[in-house]
Amino acid sequence: MLPIVVFAHLLACASLAAESTTGRINDPAGAAPPVAYDAVAPKGPGPFALIVALHGINGNEHQLVGQLSADLQELGLADRCVVLGLKSQGAGWEDIDHAPIRVAVAWASATWPIDRRRVFAWGYSHGAFRLGVFGHQAQQLFAGVVLLSGGVSGSNQPDAPTPTLPWYIIHGDADAVVNVDNSRKGATALRSLGYPVVYREIPGEGHATAGSAAAKPFRVDALAWTDHQRNALVPLPANCQALFDAAAAQTAAGKKPNLTKLLPAAVLAGGPQ
Repeated sequence: MLPIVVFAHLLACASLAAESTTGRINDPAGAAPPVAYDAVAPKGPGPFALIVALHGINGNEHQLVGQLSADLQELGLADRCVVLGLKSQGAGWEDIDHAPIRVAVAWASATWPIDRRRVFAWGYSHGAFRLGVFGHQAQQLFAGVVLLSGGVSGSNQPDAPTPTLPWYIIHGDADAVVNVDNSRKGATALRSLGYPVVYREIPGEGHATAGSAAAKPFRVDALAWTDHQRNALVPLPANCQALFDAAAAQTAAGKKPNLTKLLPAAVLAGGPQ
């Protein structure tokens, strides 16, 4: 029999464990079709980052959630992030899926204490290709996009005039399903438009970058990268902005701002070093 102290500790840990939910998200306005979801969310006051995960062709809302949750756990970020897997309307992702994705982000933000400056999109294979189309159209929505075994080339080349969205691209050079040239050309196209891009190519790796052991260090690095991104197009919380405004006023008056008070706001605004 477990000692009472140990048993109480296990109960306390269990109460802080992440919650897993599944269901369908409906558009309150009725304009977008419903979307099936699978979510893993930490307990606690937040605020949390949000990862929206788009599956590959013929996949579903569950395809990326388990692996991303495990990778977050290993990185020590599981208590800071909600993972939301979505299901496309058809076998793959099309223009009709853009509105449900936006509705899902709004729903998640109303369900959990989501930091809207830390909403990210991860796409695998066909989901990655769709983000190559949708990502640059949703720069107010996403603080960063991660593409796994997909691409941003040809008809998917982004054309946004304001290249603020950062991208992280992972592809195996032995991929027999989607040629790695799609990601190579995609990274080049994004950079030519001024987007910040991280490109990682895995020698000898095939198509299964969303779950393979060989791709794990790259996924974990991409998660650490997302933890440092903030969407500059989304306004700061009012209390945070007030601290910056007060510091600016003090500086203009020739006074030295209180850095002790300003530091937490700086971390919230810019992310951890």
